[in-house]
Amino acid sequence: MLGAVVFVIHSLSPSPQSGDSRLSLVVAWQLLTTGSIDLSGIPTVEGLAWTGDLISTADGRLVPFFPWPPMLLALPGALILAAVGVDPAALSISDPNLTWIVEVPTASLIVAVTAVVIRRLVLDAGDRWSTPGTAWIAAGAFAFATIAWSTGSRALWQQTVSMLVLVLALLAIQRRGRGGAWPYLIGVFAALALVVRPTNVVIVVPLLAWMLVAAKPHALRGLLGGAAVLIAFLGLSWVFYGTALPPYYLPTRLGDTPVYDLVESLAVHLVSPGRGLLIYVPIALLALVGVGLRMATRTMSGLQVALGIGIIAQIGIIAKFGSTNGFTYGPRLLLDIVPLLVLLAVPTLAALPRPGGHRERRPLAVLAAVGVVAVLGWGLFVNATGAATRAAVCWNVTPIAIDTAPERVWDWSDPPFLRPWHDLASGGAFFVGSCTS
Repeated sequence: MLGAVVFVIHSLSPSPQSGDSRLSLVVAWQLLTTGSIDLSGIPTVEGLAWTGDLISTADGRLVPFFPWPPMLLALPGALILAAVGVDPAALSISDPNLTWIVEVPTASLIVAVTAVVIRRLVLDAGDRWSTPGTAWIAAGAFAFATIAWSTGSRALWQQTVSMLVLVLALLAIQRRGRGGAWPYLIGVFAALALVVRPTNVVIVVPLLAWMLVAAKPHALRGLLGGAAVLIAFLGLSWVFYGTALPPYYLPTRLGDTPVYDLVESLAVHLVSPGRGLLIYVPIALLALVGVGLRMATRTMSGLQVALGIGIIAQIGIIAKFGSTNGFTYGPRLLLDIVPLLVLLAVPTLAALPRPGGHRERRPLAVLAAVGVVAVLGWGLFVNATGAATRAAVCWNVTPIAIDTAPERVWDWSDPPFLRPWHDLASGGAFFVGSCTS
């Protein structure tokens, strides 16, 4: 039921954001029909005005620059299109981009499954906060009060897929004691996190270190599962690109000239009105309180410490990159850590009263519940605005492109989450509209 509700609402949310993911449909279809991801000779690709997401190999093939594994998840949508007589390779990927018709439902399904897994992770955690009510709140907060809704399900971003494989890795860790394939799946999902989004290395390494210390027998089996995935990825990349590691995966990728210096980039990604994590994913504040509660009650596990290290490292590496995040809503490049923040926020979410449960009447408990509701309410407002309104995303290009004027992320007089409301007050369109000045 949870997955169905999330999938339907996200799929019907009318604001797509296809950008880095725009080649997904044609890449998936090309691999199915030709056994290759060479896009040479495809009219919709050859006619692109901007080709920054394509690279030419030494032997003349035209292949995607961004990670190819997450693009393959567009294949079911491609098959549906083909079944109704639409050529997936002929669907426009520019002016306007029509691949959203597959990307949005696919990404919405991924977010829905992620929400279901989060509920299960909370429910099966086995600590004092592992109640059905808290599990439902955590899953709902992830789905509707974070950028999982306003950004994650708006296109088939690599970060959207990353969220799912990371929580599946955690699910496999949680179930490692059940035997069977679970220990191997730890490595499978961890390796998939790396090939889907290479910066996930800063999350996977702390998890692996914890496994080697706290669950060494399971870690060894996990390494075998991970090795199988990595060998397959390296082999296929050699076939597709002529090199085991495509250019996007090389460390030099982070050597590009940043738009912001490190200190400003940290501030941009944490508190700016255009890209701030605390603005668009306010549950991050509840995660900080949740960590404090665990430390105060001595219930902070080694696994949760590893997650905390991974979150901090991911924020650091994205800040080092110094990007504006491009045509998107909020801090898209930090999508990967959103489900991890939700899991760390569980002790705080437990402060909310539940129907039929014991109601704490002390003023401090009431104040805590009001604070949690306020934070989640703000997250719901900001992300419903981004998911339902086109103007919130068009902020990136009107009145001037964000990459041309990166200082716009600090404009509190015109933040993305208020742009649609300003337009509505001025008599403009609210739900729809074109990105023209």
